[in-house]
Amino acid sequence: MSNLSNPLYPRPASPKIRRQLFMGSLIGDAFALGTHWIYDLDRVESLLQPELGLQEPAEDAFRTGKHKSDQTHYGDQAL
Repeated sequence: MSNLSNPLYPRPASPKIRRQLFMGSLIGDAFALGTHWIYDLDRVESLLQPELGLQEPAEDAFRTGKHKSDQTHYGDQAL
């Protein structure tokens, strides 16, 4: 059975809920691509503009060939 059940309602999550959880994780992952692997908070703050929606990531060694709406390696592995 599934680990995605609610402890207050111990029935397994339905396939619809599992699909929604998975899609939500992929959407969040796509939004995170632009600042993924950047640990300098000043640089993250300067790059992150969530009001613009999905952004084209800066070209560097960690995101070579990636474009907005692509996944980080976490999303790629999940898919």
